[in-house]
Amino acid sequence: MLNRVIFQMRMSSIKSTSLLLLVSICVSCQKNKTTNTEVFRQDSIETFQDYSEKETHEFQENLFEMKPYEGKIELAEKVFYIKSEIDLQTCTTFDYGCDCCNGKLVFIDEYIFIEEFYCIPYNNFYIGYYNIFDNNIKLYYETKYVSHGPEEGTDYDGDHVYTLNEYNKNESVTIDLYAFDCDGNLIIQSKDSYYSESETITTAELLEQYSINEFWDILNVTEIIENFYNKK
Repeated sequence: MLNRVIFQMRMSSIKSTSLLLLVSICVSCQKNKTTNTEVFRQDSIETFQDYSEKETHEFQENLFEMKPYEGKIELAEKVFYIKSEIDLQTCTTFDYGCDCCNGKLVFIDEYIFIEEFYCIPYNNFYIGYYNIFDNNIKLYYETKYVSHGPEEGTDYDGDHVYTLNEYNKNESVTIDLYAFDCDGNLIIQSKDSYYSESETITTAELLEQYSINEFWDILNVTEIIENFYNKK
């Protein structure tokens, strides 16, 4: 009889302990579930906001369209921003913060340009020449260019240095651009970029900045320009 009572007491104790453990586990799971749900909801909201911003540009009915440019194309002493997208609601170019889609194309005169293009983690500087054929603008790049960025490509916090790079000397580096009219604005398009004229910065201002930048001497910009005109 005594053994049976002890057994029943032990079983009651085990059941109570098990019940408490089960309750504790359920509470803990609920807390984790709540925390995970909050994180999921926050991530989902941020993702949805980013997606919605992009979709707004993509699904709104376009007010304007890109038409072949019919006027005379004059690019000398103009600065064009390089972006990845165009908003046909406003005929303005923009990007979504991609790694390699932001820069400036600076037309020094009727023949020579300098390009500054940012591709994480490097800011790259190029020089070249251009021709205009009807609505087509062809860029011819010198094979040497300068990069400014971390000495070790993956060390973003390391020392930033200027590096002279060179394409294969036998390789011709060219880009074809096409001129379009968007609500009276000249928009230039390449295979994967849009170019729109800057309304805030001039070629003279940029050249003044560039001429005291270290890349200018490394790339021998002055010598390249002089040699070009000496051959004409």
